[in-house]
Amino acid sequence: MRVFENDIMIGSPVEIVFDAWADFESVPKWFRDVVEVHRSGRDTARWLAVASDGERLRWESVTENFEPDKRIFWRSFRGDVYIECEAIFREEDVDKTRLRLSFCYDAPAELTAAADEIFHRSRMRANLDDFRRWIESRPASRARRDSARSIGPESDDEARRRKETSAPSPEERGKPAGEFLRRGVDRLLDRPKERWRRPL
Repeated sequence: MRVFENDIMIGSPVEIVFDAWADFESVPKWFRDVVEVHRSGRDTARWLAVASDGERLRWESVTENFEPDKRIFWRSFRGDVYIECEAIFREEDVDKTRLRLSFCYDAPAELTAAADEIFHRSRMRANLDDFRRWIESRPASRARRDSARSIGPESDDEARRRKETSAPSPEERGKPAGEFLRRGVDRLLDRPKERWRRPL
């Protein structure tokens, strides 16, 4: 299996970064070769990526770990390519989030060239940069940053209280991924199904 690991600092609050990453149907907005993602179930999604020569890769993923504002892990369980993707989110400041990505993939010999192009290290780094720019340009991110600047830095007590209130309860830890979707990200699942397409 080929492995890509990288981390990036994003100038937005951790809850905004997490919710954007968890919205898989928006991935084509910032992942250059993924042209379509749509939900196939509460924890599953179907993906389509297209290489420059027109070779198509399709796979279906299942989200196996979903810890709000902390971690998302999904893997493919059928399709042309096997993928494991883990994203870890760490709040660095009130309006800064460190995202660490670990991405592994394997493809059969006839699709290796297409997979290596789509998931090439340089492309993956560029995709992360596009994700950062997309998040930081969103009005909600700008509003939070402006609000944080006007209020000033948090005290240690304020930061501790905010982390305590946003962390999952002990009972929530270890629950299946689907149970966490009742939280804020659940609103994404209640929308009508929609597809984001990029021109081929």
